[in-house]
Amino acid sequence: MSQALAIAPERRSEEEQSFPAELSLVTAPVPVSGVPAILGVPAAPVALGASQQSAAHAPALAVFAPPVSDANELVYRFPYCRSGIEIVPDIKGSFCTRLLWHKGKSVFALAESTPLRPLARVTLNSQRFDVFLNQHARKKRERILLAGRRKVAIRSGRAALRQVVSIEGREDRYLWRWRIGATAAAMSVFASPEAEADPINEVSLFLPFAPGKAVVLSLPGATTGLVLWMNGIAMSVVSGRCEGGEELPELSHDARGFQLTLRGARLGGDGIAMQWESWLAPARTEAEARMALLRHLADAADRAQRTDETAETVPAPGSPPLLKHLGDQAEAALMAEDAAEKKGIDRLIFRDRTSLGKGSARHLAGETVDTALAAAALMGRVLQTGEDALRRRARLLANGICSFQVNEEESCHWGAIWDAVKGKGKSTTYEDIAGERTLSVAVAARASKGLHILHRHFGVELYQRTALSAAQWLLLKMDRDGLIVGERFTEEGPPVEDRNSPWIVGEALIPLVETFRSNANEVFLKTALRVVGTMKEGLERSTLPFDQASTEQLAASIEGVLLVSREYEKDDMIALALQIGLGLRARRLPDGSLMEPPGVTVVSPLVSTLAGARAALALSRVDDDPLWLLFAYRALDAAAVKAAALGAAEGSSQIQIADQAAFLNLSTAVLLAVTARVKGCVADKDKLTITRNWQTFAPDPATRDYVRVFAPGPGSEEIPVDYLALVCPVSMQVLITVFAPPSVREVTILKNSRSPFVKNLLTGDYDLRAPLVPLRATGGGDPGANIGVFLADT
Repeated sequence: MSQALAIAPERRSEEEQSFPAELSLVTAPVPVSGVPAILGVPAAPVALGASQQSAAHAPALAVFAPPVSDANELVYRFPYCRSGIEIVPDIKGSFCTRLLWHKGKSVFALAESTPLRPLARVTLNSQRFDVFLNQHARKKRERILLAGRRKVAIRSGRAALRQVVSIEGREDRYLWRWRIGATAAAMSVFASPEAEADPINEVSLFLPFAPGKAVVLSLPGATTGLVLWMNGIAMSVVSGRCEGGEELPELSHDARGFQLTLRGARLGGDGIAMQWESWLAPARTEAEARMALLRHLADAADRAQRTDETAETVPAPGSPPLLKHLGDQAEAALMAEDAAEKKGIDRLIFRDRTSLGKGSARHLAGETVDTALAAAALMGRVLQTGEDALRRRARLLANGICSFQVNEEESCHWGAIWDAVKGKGKSTTYEDIAGERTLSVAVAARASKGLHILHRHFGVELYQRTALSAAQWLLLKMDRDGLIVGERFTEEGPPVEDRNSPWIVGEALIPLVETFRSNANEVFLKTALRVVGTMKEGLERSTLPFDQASTEQLAASIEGVLLVSREYEKDDMIALALQIGLGLRARRLPDGSLMEPPGVTVVSPLVSTLAGARAALALSRVDDDPLWLLFAYRALDAAAVKAAALGAAEGSSQIQIADQAAFLNLSTAVLLAVTARVKGCVADKDKLTITRNWQTFAPDPATRDYVRVFAPGPGSEEIPVDYLALVCPVSMQVLITVFAPPSVREVTILKNSRSPFVKNLLTGDYDLRAPLVPLRATGGGDPGANIGVFLADT
């Protein structure tokens, strides 16, 4: 028993010698049997016998520790972990494993493999083979390896399956990497007479539950994650990347444990690679266990983001940067002559370009256009360019939205906003986007929010009065807990039955706070505080699940909670917003876009991704983690790719007005969020200002004439980058914010055709040069972008 069970070099066949090196991963010294590695510290060296020395220097699997027996049972511990992996002796030449949790002086198992419940099973030519492990070793302080070999034919020692699993652990988070393959002789073994005509090979990984009361929980729509709640501990499992299969891996569970199955496994050659993660955390209730799973899914979604292959490629000279390109395109779409039509005196209304409105004289102000927010976005552009044409269109659109309000005093919906209008004169009728007589909570909330912003720009009393009436209608639709019983209401008063997500109240938070700021009526602020308290209680008790909310509603809730926190600053409000942000992160796709939960329909393929970007920028104000800024930029990039594909397929006019307004807003909001990372800087996204100590930096259209920012290209060529220049009218200093791809590491700043001395507010340097700072998410990794905030003197 002192010698390792491994293939001697002279006895290894050609097929086994050609097997990939991943199955012989151990190159570091191995702990000797009988000396456990505790707390991540490798075992002390012990003198080896002759047979052990030869085994320790043998290649491939021979460098593992000898097979376990009753005398060399051990527990592998990992850095900063209250858990560990126990090696349990089993039948001769093999062992089982336990995943242990240390709680005070007691230790109990969460997962436990047995001869009848192995860690893996292989189906080869319709025959099932349980995977038995018989070798183990510590590779690094936070990594151990388990391996084994199993014959699949009685008469042939060359026909075998080989498997190795690498377990990496830190802070009670484990990553299980499996590599399983079959030799050429094993692949050629004939199937049994009872086998199928065309057998499909498959590999199943197991995480068997330990004896005891086990509760398995899941999140609706999350097919890649499950959580086990046992003994006050939550063990969440999330499937990872798999290679060598014809289908995607499927995560499932039964009363005995978790299972990850890969069908169509190609076991020959390099074999298959599968991985999944198990995170452990204390959880007193099922709600905390579900939150642990949500946190795991969100982290996995962040790490699954695909790296742009062209990120390190220097942009071509003359090609417009992303944010500027999106802003210019959105401005052109909102200012197009055929986008809006004159409707009455001094009013403009957007045309209906949906399939229902084609060929009819229908105009929209609510869903798919959000006229008030579009007009507010145009006013933001006015502050940067000073163009009167933009200001005039924004004012006419603001006048138009006011005509969509219900103003009959006897109506139960006095103050609400209609989506659409058709007809003229006495034949004028109002309706929703689908042609029915219903009124939307979201439309009224967004109209009120946009009109409050427009009132600050123009000072027109009509805008404030319309916004106040819409906020009052929202207030009257709330129950005693602050929730709204429906997303839409019929003209007679009752809510539409099939639209009743409780998260719709998140849309009402911003207009409530904006109305309080406008008239100082504490009723609106107290109502907003009651809504926030109901949200917090609902998440704690699992009565307000994220799967009932669309991405737009989650984003609006985050923005609303953070806006309430500005009026009534409390740490628990920020924690609530970050908790809702977990729900958004869990919905991220590898390309940066966001998905919707099952059963939720949206009016645009871009709306979810753009809403996620908006919420991420709001969270970047209260959380210094660059994750949120990268989240927003990647979402904006993904939405731009989708919009380009949609425009190429159906024409740019098919991109909705509301999406164009979001592009216009976000193209500047990203740069403001970068500036707000400087200590002492506070951004106002509506006025496009930055307050730093006693200075207030605001847009100045004249900066386009005397400030230039670019990256030096090959030769004397210039590479344009995204930047925002704001001017302090008192000191005449210029605050310049730069956002560039990772390939651009330095920019050139010219002021009046000269290079001024600039102070880098991110590093504190004062120089003629303007180097950029990498923007990396917490945890390291490649930079997602390079940023810079510079202060140029006069």
